[in-house]
Amino acid sequence: MRAAGNAPLIDDFEDNDSRIAPLEHRAGFWSASNDNSGTQRPAPGGPLSMTRIPGGRGASQFALHTSGSKFTKWGALLAADFSPRRCYDASAYAGISFFARGRGSFNVVAKMTQIAPEEFGGSCTHDCYDSHLAKIALSSRWQEQRVTWAELAQKGYGQPVPFDPRSLLSLEFTVSPDQTPFDFWVDDVRFLER
Repeated sequence: MRAAGNAPLIDDFEDNDSRIAPLEHRAGFWSASNDNSGTQRPAPGGPLSMTRIPGGRGASQFALHTSGSKFTKWGALLAADFSPRRCYDASAYAGISFFARGRGSFNVVAKMTQIAPEEFGGSCTHDCYDSHLAKIALSSRWQEQRVTWAELAQKGYGQPVPFDPRSLLSLEFTVSPDQTPFDFWVDDVRFLER
């Protein structure tokens, strides 16, 4: 599936459900996951509910919100697939933008099919999971974050793969063990227009 480049909204969460905006052939859902070494709210499993923003954020009333304790393996995440078990071509766009607030930092991850194992819809056969990401410093106040594809980089522990926005599998907001405990909000997630 390929994005045309004229409908950048991924999700503004105002419909208060876990489905991303069904634009440009996107058909995915938000979910929570973690390495089971700590606790996360909302807990993984089942549909992910959106959270009402205390006092709102302008016209926005709902957002993604997750928090949790210390994790010791790979950490925790919130993720949305773009086209279940198929790659999504977002090359018409320049990156990702969103609003965020919280404490500490988290990572925005654009997962490609090339680093995901075959059983999860990818094509990786060895040294998988080294996704392209950018670390985001958080503030207690809402701040807009803009991350271009060129800013995303692998950590270096897996198979090196050049980033290619034509083969996206999912978008993730992750925390690694050194970023836990954690508590962050994300709102108005969009592709960056060129």
